[in-house]
Amino acid sequence: MESLCIFLFGAWAATLLILNQVVLAKKLATQERNAAINQIQNLTSEQAQSSAQVAHLAGQLQTSEGYRNNLTVQLAQYKAIEKEKALALIEVEKQRRALVEESSSATQQRQEMANRLKAINEAIRERTQILSDLETAIDLHHFGYYEPHFDFATSSAYYARLEQNRSQQKAMITDKRAVIILGELEINGSRPDGLKQAQQIVRLVLRAFNGECDGAISRVRYNTIVAMEKRIQKAYEAINSYTKSQKVHISPLFLDLKVEELRIAHEYQEKLQVEREEQRRIKEEMREEAIAQREYEKAQQEAEREELRAIQALERARRELSQAMGASATNAVPNCGTRAPSRRGAYRQSACHCSGPTHQNGSRLCHIQYWLVRRWCL
Repeated sequence: MESLCIFLFGAWAATLLILNQVVLAKKLATQERNAAINQIQNLTSEQAQSSAQVAHLAGQLQTSEGYRNNLTVQLAQYKAIEKEKALALIEVEKQRRALVEESSSATQQRQEMANRLKAINEAIRERTQILSDLETAIDLHHFGYYEPHFDFATSSAYYARLEQNRSQQKAMITDKRAVIILGELEINGSRPDGLKQAQQIVRLVLRAFNGECDGAISRVRYNTIVAMEKRIQKAYEAINSYTKSQKVHISPLFLDLKVEELRIAHEYQEKLQVEREEQRRIKEEMREEAIAQREYEKAQQEAEREELRAIQALERARRELSQAMGASATNAVPNCGTRAPSRRGAYRQSACHCSGPTHQNGSRLCHIQYWLVRRWCL
């Protein structure tokens, strides 16, 4: 009986153990089923998210394709801009070389003008010195002074020879060699009275002859020199014929001095006239040279201003071209944070506000070239 009870108790305990194991297994199976259901739900959710991500990626792929197409168009535009930019740079380089050649030509012309101005200044100094010498000589001659270094090439030489001639005449008169008394004259048998009367006749003869000669000398002209010589000769002959009975005779040497005085005075006046004409010519040349010098200085200043304007225009053109090139490069690079259609619309809007010609592909380089040429011409 006890063994049956023990057997039953053992069976009952085994049954309880088995039931516990079954319950535990059921719980584990339930937990695994719940975990599988949760995993299935998670996978379903992840599949839905993946589908949404695939759809989003498909949309992004379409947007990226649009961006790629836009970038292809803009790359073509950028290549066209680069090509036109290279052409513009070639044109600017040609203009720069032309400006350099013009600047070199202007520098050469300025050097030639400077050399010419130097020669003009030297000529002005030389002619000013000559004019000063001539004016000094004329002033000295008018005041009766003589510079012994002058020769017959100037009026001073004629004046000196004229003074020498007059000194010889005075010496002949003082030495009583101008009028010769051929014999002894007596009045009522008195020789002293006859000598006294002869001296009075000599004074009258000298006064008459000198008066005739002075009148002829004062009236001599380029077309009357021969007539004045004949007048002096006739006066000489007439006076000698009048005083022949008194045995008073004018010396032929004194006549020669008077004729020489007439000729020297005439040539002296002619030389003075020539020198006055030369002075007027020199003054006129100096005025013309001064005008030429002022015109040269004005032309030189204008050339310098033109050269400065050309250099400033070239520098301004370079600066503006570099700015335009930088702006073109900036506009050519796409902004990934902005939608392509609005950017293209803004580009077209900025291009529409520009003045001057534009390229068919929307490039502004032609406008830049037009604007640079227009600014350069102005």
